Amino acid sequence: MENDALMDERLQEVLLARLATADPRSMQPHLTVVWYLWDGESAWFSAFSSTRKVKDLVRNPRAALLIDKSNGGETEWAYLLEGPVELVSGPGEEFERVAGELFGVEAGNSNTADRV
Repeated sequence: MENDALMDERLQEVLLARLATADPRSMQPHLTVVWYLWDGESAWFSAFSSTRKVKDLVRNPRAALLIDKSNGGETEWAYLLEGPVELVSGPGEEFERVAGELFGVEAGNSNTADRV
């Protein structure tokens, strides 16, 4: 339990994460940086539907997300989250909540038509 609380505390920090996806046809991996939101159970990120990461996830809904914190070149901690990804398209209550927390946008006022 203590480790879960420590992980939750660390993942609440505002940090960038690295997202890895793969095109199932070519098996070519794709690695990109994303802002994320940790809700205690899942990591959320936003992307335009036209991006390669979303296109990869539509065809192959599995990914890896690496979140780490370094200080002076030394890694303090790191978490690797791997597994299935659920695509949530906006607008919608859950989508608006996450978009609001990630981007500081009030519910119902975000330009989310092209984000997943």
